[in-house]
Amino acid sequence: MSDSTIHGKKVSDYPCNAGHDAHHEHHHHEESFISKYVFSQDHKMIAKQFLITGMIWAIIGGLFSFCSAFNWIPK
Repeated sequence: MSDSTIHGKKVSDYPCNAGHDAHHEHHHHEESFISKYVFSQDHKMIAKQFLITGMIWAIIGGLFSFCSAFNWIPK
């Protein structure tokens, strides 16, 4: 890789670019289940969370409705 220069000084000598090449050599760590699916900030994952939560609450509501219709609610 050739070093480019700005005003006769190598670009890698500037503080803002000092660790730039080393930064690319690091590998990203695997995300845990909690950080990937529960606390995600990705809009697609949030949509999946919303869909799954809605389906769970629909099932719970349906079960309550079914129990209420047949008077199976405990006293």
